[in-house]
Amino acid sequence: KHDAIESALAARLQAGGLSVRRNSDDDTYVYVNVITTNLPTGTCVTRYDAFLYTQATARLSYRDRPALVQVSLIHRGSLATTGAAAHPAAVTRGLEGYMDLFVGQIRDANK
Repeated sequence: KHDAIESALAARLQAGGLSVRRNSDDDTYVYVNVITTNLPTGTCVTRYDAFLYTQATARLSYRDRPALVQVSLIHRGSLATTGAAAHPAAVTRGLEGYMDLFVGQIRDANK
């Protein structure tokens, strides 16, 4: 469920010392995409991706003034295939692991 994943990831980011503001228009944000399908065998398959985006200005060859662009700083993605009962927890664990990686990379970049 959307709310459960959002809460779990926000808690993971906050535990890592990052400020979390839901549905804001900040220039740096986490975007998560989850697509799940249920197979007739009772198995669920999910593709999940997590991105850390920011905004920056860039000079483009065809413009004389800088333009605001979206920049992907970090991306991680994977597939999960499990039985229906265990599937939500498996996907959430995978995404929480990505949030831990994001926090670690941000921490390392700020040293």
